[in-house]
Amino acid sequence: MLERLDEAARDELRLGLLGPTAARALVPLPAGNQVQVLACARREGLTTAELRGVAELVRSAITREQVDYVLQKPRQALAQSHADPWRANDPRLSPAGNRLCRHLTLLLEQLARMESWLLQRGRGELNAADAELLTPGFARLSRDAQSVAHLARDLGSNALQERS
Repeated sequence: MLERLDEAARDELRLGLLGPTAARALVPLPAGNQVQVLACARREGLTTAELRGVAELVRSAITREQVDYVLQKPRQALAQSHADPWRANDPRLSPAGNRLCRHLTLLLEQLARMESWLLQRGRGELNAADAELLTPGFARLSRDAQSVAHLARDLGSNALQERS
């Protein structure tokens, strides 16, 4: 763990200014982001749990603007990340609509995580044996995602046509 931790964070860990749990939250981040998240945590007086959440948000951010927002307003970003975009049970929806809404929410969260991992870490973390064993799964993901995207487009198009 220590070799993947930025030198400044390593020094703080040695001096006892940074706890092991907080240090573990920083490890998956690139060194520059570790320093930024640590500075944010100090500036905002974040708890270890909040620091862990901010580190996860920074790690899963796709654009620089997202990273900047998380670092400027960490508690607001954390609150937004925990807010459910759709109600657990929307009275406007049928039971089937509510079930689909829950599935859609979970699927979108998982896709966002996968996209972030593929963009930020992806191949660099895998060895040749991993890649060989995971290739069929990624092929299925690609095929199934294309199929679901096509069906979702059709459903959206039909819904718009029915409202007109």
